[in-house]
Amino acid sequence: MKSFAPTAIVIAVLAAVPLVVQSNATLNFLVVTLMIALAGQGWNILGGYGGQYSFGHAAFFGTGAYVTAILQVRYGVNAWPGFAIGIAAGAALGAVIGALTFRSGLRGSYFALVTLAFAEVLRIVASVAPITGAGVGTLMTLELGAHETRNDREQSRLAGAVRADQRGDAAGRRGQRCAVDRLQSAKPAAHVVHCEQRLSHDAPV
Repeated sequence: MKSFAPTAIVIAVLAAVPLVVQSNATLNFLVVTLMIALAGQGWNILGGYGGQYSFGHAAFFGTGAYVTAILQVRYGVNAWPGFAIGIAAGAALGAVIGALTFRSGLRGSYFALVTLAFAEVLRIVASVAPITGAGVGTLMTLELGAHETRNDREQSRLAGAVRADQRGDAAGRRGQRCAVDRLQSAKPAAHVVHCEQRLSHDAPV
């Protein structure tokens, strides 16, 4: 059990990072790092311990990602069940490809080429299938709703204040022009009345 203690500590620290870090760049960097580490560990198990060199991990990884995204975006499945189903789908695909290749007795470079072929076939299918979004992909939107952060609310209030200030500046400039019109005797009275009406219409609320 002691050998798993450092791993458990690292996992707990990484799980707590989003609670204290608000930078999207930092969080994105950590997520991508963990994704690459996970894919590398999967390749290490098959290549390092199993002695088989696979180029098909993109197929397993992509299957899990697409299944999770499709379930959430198209069918409204919660993220956690979708996450588990995506893992199961990637593992199932790996089991099917492994059964086909190992039953045929493929080893070494032959096994590597077959796994690469499966990965390429699935890549082409994903790039043209409507359910995956074809070449565009599947966009997973973020709706803040009740989880809107304090920074978001402050930015919204600031944007509203800037818009109100801009409207006030515009009305003030029109007022200055109308005041000059009043001082110039060459301007007709109708123009002055028009300026006053425009000012009342443009006044900020």
